Amino acid sequence: MKVGRLLSSRGRIGRLCYLGLSLLLIVGLFAAVTILVAASYWTFAYTLCKMGLILGIVLVIFCTYLGLIVELKRLHDMNMSGWCLLWIGLSGVCEGIFQDEYAWICSLPAVWKYIVMALLVSGTLVGFVLNIMLFFRPGTKGPNRFGERASTFRELLRKPI
Repeated sequence: MKVGRLLSSRGRIGRLCYLGLSLLLIVGLFAAVTILVAASYWTFAYTLCKMGLILGIVLVIFCTYLGLIVELKRLHDMNMSGWCLLWIGLSGVCEGIFQDEYAWICSLPAVWKYIVMALLVSGTLVGFVLNIMLFFRPGTKGPNRFGERASTFRELLRKPI
């Protein structure tokens, strides 16, 4: 897969390619966090500390962008719109509210408390199901509205770089 095609939001990727790129992104984010933590301890060299912080932040932003593109292409492989990514993002927001702001929810009147809790739980469940679908649901056979069939792992190995 060429770098230009990887950074573009057009096209489709299969399950195995999605798994490999997801693992690569996890390694990239781990490296970014390591750089950020190390940069916070480099107090003896101010310039090195600033460079490490900038490099870590740029790496986090790049990995986040690449992660969104990879999830978008996987959704395209299942003939789903990229707007479904909002459900995944909403699930993270719902989890954060549910864990951090639980006392605020409990202070609501009873009817509103149950409505807010139902919305938070349903948002979290929809995002969870969508994430599971990205890993296990096969893509559409043949071309769909987002392009040709996604390359299999064997085809990716056969293509010249």
